[in-house]
Amino acid sequence: MDKLFGWLALAVLLFSGWVAHKNKQAYEEQAESRKKAQSTFTNKLAAKERAEKSLATLESNIEDATTQVASANEKLAAAQESLAALQESVGAKQKERDPLAKKLKEVKDYLATLPEPDEVVPQIKKLKLQIIGLEEEVEIAESKLANVLQQGADSEEGIAKFEMVAKNQSALRSQPFLETGLAAVYQEWGFVTLGAGDLQGVVPGSTLDVIRGGEIIAKLTVTAVESNSAAADIIRSSIDQGVVLRAGDQVRAESIDDTAGAGLN
Repeated sequence: MDKLFGWLALAVLLFSGWVAHKNKQAYEEQAESRKKAQSTFTNKLAAKERAEKSLATLESNIEDATTQVASANEKLAAAQESLAALQESVGAKQKERDPLAKKLKEVKDYLATLPEPDEVVPQIKKLKLQIIGLEEEVEIAESKLANVLQQGADSEEGIAKFEMVAKNQSALRSQPFLETGLAAVYQEWGFVTLGAGDLQGVVPGSTLDVIRGGEIIAKLTVTAVESNSAAADIIRSSIDQGVVLRAGDQVRAESIDDTAGAGLN
């Protein structure tokens, strides 16, 4: 009987040890789980603070863009007034040219009807001198008209560019003629700087493509713009795992097709 109780006691001790081991293992797993949860919460809290700062910056940039659009609209209105004045000038120059051309034709037609005797030679010489003078006046008028027409064409091109710039700024799109590169990369902090700014067509709040070897490797959201430089956040969902951005990577404005199809935030 004592031997039986001894075996039972040993069994109880072994079972108690096994239960204690399991309880310790479960406690360690719970502690590790709480530690991971705390780390995840801290990371999400930091991400929230960064997002709030980025949102505040974006709202400020939108206000700046609105001011720039208003200024561009004022310049556009002034350019349109200038074009209207040039068009009026073109019409006036055409009116000056037409009578001269008509008079020249009349003189040539008259000369064709004159006889060739010696008594009319002085008159012919006089008329020829008048023709030369009229031809010079016509050339001068045509040259002035060509200059006015060229000024009108230049103004129309400038107005079209103003309209395109104002439209892209209103839509928070950088200008399609933008060509620049990454000046510095801070991928661990989620942002980059660019070697171009407002003067080169960078628009606050717009989306940009990072290109390497003819392929889009990442997308950026512009957060701050100076005259010749800018800063942008990296859209992390647009970059494949293992891709590292480098200074010198090409940067272009996001195309309209990309804007319609990407769906990135």
